[in-house]
Amino acid sequence: MNNRVKWIDYAKAFAIFLVVFFLSGISGWTALESVITGVHVPLFVFLSGYFARNKKQIIQATISDVKHLILPFVLFSLMLIPFNICVQYIQGGSAMEQMVSNISTPKFWLSKFFMDDAYACGPIWFLGALFMIKMLFRSIAVIKSKINKEEMSDTDVWSAIVCVMIAIILLYMDIVHSVHLMSVDSAFSLFPYYLLGALVPKKMFDGSNRGFRFSILLLLLYIFISINNGYISYDRSEFGNSFVVMYIEGVVGCLSIATLFSCLERFDMRILSMLGKDSLTVLGLHIIFIQIFRFALKSVYGNELPLICLFAISFFICLICVLLARTAINRILPK
Repeated sequence: MNNRVKWIDYAKAFAIFLVVFFLSGISGWTALESVITGVHVPLFVFLSGYFARNKKQIIQATISDVKHLILPFVLFSLMLIPFNICVQYIQGGSAMEQMVSNISTPKFWLSKFFMDDAYACGPIWFLGALFMIKMLFRSIAVIKSKINKEEMSDTDVWSAIVCVMIAIILLYMDIVHSVHLMSVDSAFSLFPYYLLGALVPKKMFDGSNRGFRFSILLLLLYIFISINNGYISYDRSEFGNSFVVMYIEGVVGCLSIATLFSCLERFDMRILSMLGKDSLTVLGLHIIFIQIFRFALKSVYGNELPLICLFAISFFICLICVLLARTAINRILPK
């Protein structure tokens, strides 16, 4: 039985393409960078929060998240970390010398697997952040239910308290000791978008003509806000010109794109559907192909590739990752 929501897959496809396009190397296009970075990661979190209504026992749900988020992170890490080491070795310089001197130490490998090294595994830091977000949301919901004197098992309540304490300890280690485990700082920054997705009324995405007009107006507003607020990076804690405006920008962007694609659900867009379904594989592998393509084209274009070339490369990389997902990767990823 297929329970997938078409417009969610379309929106995921759009978000993952923005991720690939941005990381393909669009430096120098300041306005475009601002428009992309304001929404590409928040949109993923928002769409995940949209399905946060189903109630499960906290331990059972956390085990499910480990299966669907942490295990894929480990699998992709086994591909990305060796690739990252090879790239650093080829590039040479002080980073390579430092890597060679530390590569035999346990700290070197632990920093990469536990995301203390932000550049070790590329964008899959998001999987760890989303795991933390879902754990935190679920724990707060359980504690809230207990406060409201709803019937909850003691196991769930204590599990929720432990999860919240773990999140707070990790955040403290991040802020005070600069130990960036499980992208906890990004998780707290992105948490409001998950909450928004969980609370937004479903009738807002009914696909009506009125909704389409509303989405276009919101999208224009988002573009205006994002260009004026500047570049945002949730994994590096760079929040544009204003922390408050950043969240206004993200909310407007998420709602505009989600509403737009809910209106486009009536159309059968197979490529977007496939890309949305296999967005996890694209997230995990695209950085490898970006590096390969940029290295291959460097002799022709140098470091600055034309924007249309980057767009074409991004689209082609997405297709390659979807093909790999359907021929190999989906067989090893947890179902």
